[in-house]
Amino acid sequence: MHSIKKLMRVEMTTGLKVLVFVVLTCSGTTQAFKLGGSPEPADAPPPVQGLALDIHFGDPIHEDMTKASLALALSQARTPTGKMACRVSAEAIDRYLEVSGPIVLSHRMCCQSGASSIACDDLKAAGQDGNFFDVSLPLISGVRWNDDICHMSHARRSGLWWLLGWMTGLDIMRFNNVNYASHYHEWQFLHAMAPIARSDSPNIFQDADTTYKRILMWTELAFRVAEGTIPAHATLEQAKQYLEPRSHKGFNLAFRSYAESKIKISFLFTGVDDASDAQVRLMALGALLHTLQDSFSSSHVEREFDPVYRMKPLVGGKGRIVRFHTYRVQSPSRHGIADHRPLDLEDTTVGKLHPVALGAEFIACAVSGQTSGHSQWIAARDVAGRSFELARPGPNLGANAGKHYQGRISDGTEAP
Repeated sequence: MHSIKKLMRVEMTTGLKVLVFVVLTCSGTTQAFKLGGSPEPADAPPPVQGLALDIHFGDPIHEDMTKASLALALSQARTPTGKMACRVSAEAIDRYLEVSGPIVLSHRMCCQSGASSIACDDLKAAGQDGNFFDVSLPLISGVRWNDDICHMSHARRSGLWWLLGWMTGLDIMRFNNVNYASHYHEWQFLHAMAPIARSDSPNIFQDADTTYKRILMWTELAFRVAEGTIPAHATLEQAKQYLEPRSHKGFNLAFRSYAESKIKISFLFTGVDDASDAQVRLMALGALLHTLQDSFSSSHVEREFDPVYRMKPLVGGKGRIVRFHTYRVQSPSRHGIADHRPLDLEDTTVGKLHPVALGAEFIACAVSGQTSGHSQWIAARDVAGRSFELARPGPNLGANAGKHYQGRISDGTEAP
C-alpha cells in the first residue's frame, strides 16, 4: 500500500544516465518548470519484463511544489491558521493517498489512440507496447502526466524515444499524438497556454478570455475525477454530462474525437481501461496541480508584476493574468529560462496567490469531496477563479510568444 508517509519521505537520487544527461543538456524542452526522476516506493512490485525505468534527470520542481502543497494541506488540517476553501482532516488526506494493489500504466494513449509513429511501431515490434508497473506514486505520475501523457518516460525503450523525440522536439510531427497536441496545438491548456488548432496559422492567436474558459473546463474535469464525482471508468462522453453547461463547448473542442471513440477516463490518464479508482483520482489531481503550477511560469503566462527577465524566477508576488503565451511560436531554449527553480517555491501561506498555497486548497477540496460523497466543485471553482483570474475580463489580449521567448519560425525551427 502506497501512502502519504512514503510520498513525503521519498528523496531524489543524484545519479544520471549519460545519454539522458547529454540529451537534456543539449536541447530545449517544452516543460514549464522542470520534472525530476521517478521515486520508487520501498514496496513497489517488480516491473513487468524489466520494462520499468527509474529516470534521474533535471530538477523535480513540479514534484516539490506538489509535495509542498500536500504538506501545507496537512498542516492546515492539523492546525488551521488561515481560511481554506475546504476543511478536511489529516487522516482523510492520508486515506485519500492510499492505493492498494498494482499500479499499472501503458503507452496506448499514444500508440493506440494516436496516429502511427515510428516510436510506437518500434515498441510494438519489440513487444514493449503492453502494460507495465509504475515505479512512481500516482500523485507524482499525475503531476508528470501533462508533460508525458503516454508515460513514455516510465520505461526503458520508450524513454529513449521520449527523450529523443517527444521531449526535445526533434522532427516532432513524426510523433503526431496527444503529447504533441499538449505542447504544440489543441491541448496546450494543460500547460496553462493558449491552444492553436492544427489548421490555424501560427499567427492566429486565441484571446485570453477564451483560453481562460478552456482552462476552467479542464480544471473542472480533472477536479471532478480527482474527487470521484466522475467515475474512473466512465467514458469521456459520459464525463461531459457531469460538467457545468458552460464547460460543454470547450470540452467538445478539446475532447470530441476522443469522446466519440469511447475512451475511458481511466485510459486517458493511465493508458489502461481498468486502473483502480484511487490511482486515477490521484493522477487527475496531479495533472490539475501541474496546470496550476505552469500558470505561474513567465514563459507560459504573463501576469501582473512578473519578475524582470533573466532574474531568478519567483512565483509569489505575481498578480492576475494579463495574457497566455503559446509554445508554437516560442524559442524552446528561451522558453526554459523562466523554468528554473523559483527562489520562493515553498515561501507561502494559505490565502496567497501562490501555486503551493492554491494547490493545498485544491487537495483539501478533492479529499473532502471524495470523503463526503458530495461534490466540492463549487468551492474548488472559487480556488480556480482566484488561480486564473484575468486582469481584464471579457475579450481581451490575444496570446503570443511573450516578448522574451519569441523565436520560432514557420517551419518549426528556432530563429537566430
